[in-house]
Amino acid sequence: MQVAWFGKKKQKADNDIDLNNIPRHVAIIMDGNGRWAAKRGLPRLAGHNAGMLAMKEIIKRADVLGIKYLTVYAFSTENWKRSAEEVGGIFGLLVKYVASELAELDENNVKVHILGDYGSIPRAAAASIERALATTRDNDGLQFNIALNYGGRQEIVRAVRQICYLVE
Repeated sequence: MQVAWFGKKKQKADNDIDLNNIPRHVAIIMDGNGRWAAKRGLPRLAGHNAGMLAMKEIIKRADVLGIKYLTVYAFSTENWKRSAEEVGGIFGLLVKYVASELAELDENNVKVHILGDYGSIPRAAAASIERALATTRDNDGLQFNIALNYGGRQEIVRAVRQICYLVE
């Protein structure tokens, strides 16, 4: 079922969802897109594209349900071990979807945040992220957190460095 945004507060939810018991924060690990494609005899990038389409619907549904924070683990530091073609394709999809979906996200008051270090990703993808951050910075609706070039070890190192800096 596709969910449409209606401009005002959203108007429809599934009948079996208790709207009085909605979590404030939902996190999703975007995993298995390549395996999904392989099972269907498709290239891995087709799986990543399908994952992006599914994420578009998840964002809408989260907003319709009143979820305040949606975090997606989209590209971990471990994903750099994939082929250059696959990595480039993933970042190409990011550029494509920011270009096609940013206006709708902004119109629906979604605020985009990035978790992780996006300084080392391809220039076009980083520019798309900067545009999404700037465009949505004043929005106060659904907070859409994208973990990009993000890793648990990296986060622990960053936290320890911050603690050391505060102690000095």
